[in-house]
Amino acid sequence: NWDHVYGVDGWDPAWPIKLQTRKDDIKQAGQLRQIEKHVFGKHKGPFVILAVHLCGTLSVKAVEMFNLHANASDLVLKPCCLPGWNHTYTHDTWEP
Repeated sequence: NWDHVYGVDGWDPAWPIKLQTRKDDIKQAGQLRQIEKHVFGKHKGPFVILAVHLCGTLSVKAVEMFNLHANASDLVLKPCCLPGWNHTYTHDTWEP
């Protein structure tokens, strides 16, 4: 809920850092390109990537995004579930 981020009913959180939020579907290659262009490409950072409630391989996508961008200083990952065991035994990899 955005109220926790931007405030509600006169409560205005005073964040110690500039906070910019985005809600994107990182399964879509087009949206990943938009993040690349409009976030990582336009601002020098550092960035904190907060990835909440990512299911299955979406957690892997968030880790890839972090690893690909030197201006991302931190990754906070809170998955709801991780990829299935079949990925462990097949040694699948995900390339950008």
